[in-house]
Amino acid sequence: MILTLKKAPVLGLTMLMAASIATAEPGYKLHTVTPGDTLEGLAKQYTGTIDSWREIQRHNNVKNPRRLEPGSQLLVPLPSPTVTAIYVEGDVQLLAEGQTQPLEIGKKLQEEAKVSVGKNSYLSLQFADGSVVRVMSDSVVRLAQVREQVKPAVRKLQLENGTLDISVTPQKQPSNRKSRPNTFEVITPGAVAAVRGTRFDVVVDDDRKTSSGVTEGVIGVSSNANAGTKTSRKKPSVTVNAGYGIPVAADGQLGETRALLPPAALDRLQSRQSADFVVLEWPALADAQGYLVSLAENVNPDHVLRNIETTAPRVRFSGLANGTYLLNVRAIDRDNILGMQARQSVDMKMAPAHPLYIQPALGQKVGSHTELVCTPVAGAAEYHLQVSTDADFNTMVADADGLSDCRHFAEQLQPGQHYWRVAAKSADAEGNLTEGPYSAPATFEVDAALDMTEAEQYPTLFWINDSGLRYTARISKDEDFSTIVRELDVSGNSVSTEGLEPGSYFLRLQATDESEQAGNVTLPRQFEIHAVDTGGGVDRTWFDKAK
Repeated sequence: MILTLKKAPVLGLTMLMAASIATAEPGYKLHTVTPGDTLEGLAKQYTGTIDSWREIQRHNNVKNPRRLEPGSQLLVPLPSPTVTAIYVEGDVQLLAEGQTQPLEIGKKLQEEAKVSVGKNSYLSLQFADGSVVRVMSDSVVRLAQVREQVKPAVRKLQLENGTLDISVTPQKQPSNRKSRPNTFEVITPGAVAAVRGTRFDVVVDDDRKTSSGVTEGVIGVSSNANAGTKTSRKKPSVTVNAGYGIPVAADGQLGETRALLPPAALDRLQSRQSADFVVLEWPALADAQGYLVSLAENVNPDHVLRNIETTAPRVRFSGLANGTYLLNVRAIDRDNILGMQARQSVDMKMAPAHPLYIQPALGQKVGSHTELVCTPVAGAAEYHLQVSTDADFNTMVADADGLSDCRHFAEQLQPGQHYWRVAAKSADAEGNLTEGPYSAPATFEVDAALDMTEAEQYPTLFWINDSGLRYTARISKDEDFSTIVRELDVSGNSVSTEGLEPGSYFLRLQATDESEQAGNVTLPRQFEIHAVDTGGGVDRTWFDKAK
């Protein structure tokens, strides 16, 4: 509706002015009329074609389309939504007029839609021609223009901060030489990257600096300095070929193109898996200031489950089910230009949780005949315990599989240092067993002159962990943790049971690393405290009774 102000009493004037403050509707843009505006011009401006001018007239009840009152407001239809959220992981929000709402898979996004992707989160957007924009964690992007129904098609993204990884569908060569190619642009505070068909990325850091790298095809990067102002000077631009990248300062100053950093050597990947985290580590790359790491479904690389940026050539993942995943790593240089991508399939095994150690204590001296005891794990069907004279378990002296209880009596051990580890096994409905990860090896030393070690009334439960981890430990009288009797913050690798009343208990742990990433809440591990014998001796504990 067009609202015009006419001569009227003061009260009437006030009412007309209040009514002229319109509000936008879904699918429409609120436009304030300026001198020279026409309905056809507004239709062309907002939809790319003049065809919708009659819709503007009808929707706003415009009586005279040749006379638009400057200062009045019109609701102008936006182009039909053609961008689809094909994959969403984590904290992804649609931003609109100061409000946020979670973005769901399958949602159609319209021109001017603005999206925020949070920490360790990920979003894939697909355009009508099959082009895909992957929005990485800690990013904010706006669909500045999406005009699929016009020729040539126009697609412009505005990246406020964060990282985009983009695959643009190659165009068919137009039959008419006068036909202009479709437009696909990424606009940042300092640069504009324009492409026709390629795979490239754009990064905007906290200082509003831009960087862009190309892994397939070619892009043109131009300065965005003095954006929004009229100037006759042609803005500087650079062609960036595959395998190269370019930094752009916040003021639009273009840097020199340079070769992308090579892919990381994931064929030398090292993996350490526990109930808390999976730790993956690869050889450091020279000149790399950090790494962009993602973990995806093995059958669909665009279904990214974890998305992390790290300064070291290692990463921790938590909350993953057993299975095979696809690891993607790209090095980051001094100007935030992403390097060539490395990919590697990784088998994850995090469940069931491994038991904790009880005896012998870490580094303890024991006799040549000794009992190795660990905590039972809730839901475990069997246990697999191994003893070796080397940390890599190449020279095993005991390999006890199929244990119904988490304990093994080792005999005729030779003097010297030994390593031991243990894994739990779970059974499915058909009785098929799945072995979880082994605990990191603990050590003990054999001294043939010693007798069998007497068990303590209050066992200390311990494990071997990575540095930088802290734990929340909860001890309960029941397996569902409805009666928690003790909650501890643990900075080391052990939990004391001193002071607990005699009885059965369950322990749960949850690790947190230095980046505040929380690990899995582990399955309950069980232990017991026995009463002191009234005859003056200590009652033999559940793990030290005669066999």
